[in-house]
Amino acid sequence: MFVRGVICSFETQLLQATMASTTSSSRNERDLNENFLTMLTCSSCALYLSAPIYQCWGGHSFCSHCFAKHLKCPMCKMDFVRCRNVSLEVITRNFLFPCKNRTEGCEAKFRLHELYRHEEICPRQKTCDCIIEKYEDRSCSWRGPCSKIWLHVKDMHPEKLFLCENIECIVQDFNPADSFTSVLLIRALGESFWYYNQQDKKRNAFLGAAQYIGPKYRALKYKYETDFYSRNQSDFKLSFSRLTHHDGRKMEDIFNSEQCMSLSSTMLNNLVREDNSLHFYLRLKSA
Repeated sequence: MFVRGVICSFETQLLQATMASTTSSSRNERDLNENFLTMLTCSSCALYLSAPIYQCWGGHSFCSHCFAKHLKCPMCKMDFVRCRNVSLEVITRNFLFPCKNRTEGCEAKFRLHELYRHEEICPRQKTCDCIIEKYEDRSCSWRGPCSKIWLHVKDMHPEKLFLCENIECIVQDFNPADSFTSVLLIRALGESFWYYNQQDKKRNAFLGAAQYIGPKYRALKYKYETDFYSRNQSDFKLSFSRLTHHDGRKMEDIFNSEQCMSLSSTMLNNLVREDNSLHFYLRLKSA
């Protein structure tokens, strides 16, 4: 019995070691795949690369659209190399890209020209609600695929949709003593984001946060930045930047924890203009 016990103990340890090794191997393989996918992503717009592909002297890769848009690399500020990355173009032309709904159980892989068409109709894609009703006192009960939310807002709430990465936001008749919450939908970088602002008189704070709509892990690929200027835009400037929040987290929790843009009412008094308007700039970028 004792010998048998030793053998069982050894077999158990061997099994545990094998399982741990398998788990570690799977995790390492998954991390390697994610790192490789990052290499196949444009350093500016965060979309998958396709020919023609360019790069800077610092090694960052760019799609043709972003290459034409920037004078220097937005990541390292170095000049662009004036030739194409042909090797990377060959890889992206033949690579099978995973569906972005893989965390929801989709195991399909496609060449790039087929991938986006699949993601629009993928049966595993995440569903979401139109939250404009909750914050804007409107009657909207829409629920559907997250990839379709911006089309719904475009049709039903067009004044709440912005199709750009850089936005100048203006709050008219701003009063720090008021309380309100507003929400916008931003379609940028090939993705959709909710952007919330809240003036909380109890906390004496003005808050803002951008929430990525889609798989949780992809929220880490983007960040939002806000810039506030004084009345003359020459006295001082306040800037904030952080990764976007995933849409599985309640915005109330984000605001309560102040893990977002947050300015005190005292500071806001230096920013409100003579016509009682508050101006700030919002940018969505790849992380």
